[in-house]
Amino acid sequence: MKKQVLTRTLEGNQYLYRAQLDRDEYTSSAIREIIDGLFAGFGAPVYAQFIDQIQSADPGQLELLMHMINEAEAKQTRANTK
Repeated sequence: MKKQVLTRTLEGNQYLYRAQLDRDEYTSSAIREIIDGLFAGFGAPVYAQFIDQIQSADPGQLELLMHMINEAEAKQTRANTK
């Protein structure tokens, strides 16, 4: 699997490597890949464990999660009505 994290260009007789993504983009991409793998392999138990972890760590975060879910549902509804 090619990660495509760096680009390589030949300058003279040496290669110059540059990051394709900044730190935030790379972090988001890595987290998305991990979560996609977990959901594909385990499904509902991952959701349950995720909610348990949030609730144990900071119960206020559960409210934030509910707000994010409601926003995502509203966005999906708007997209489906177009």
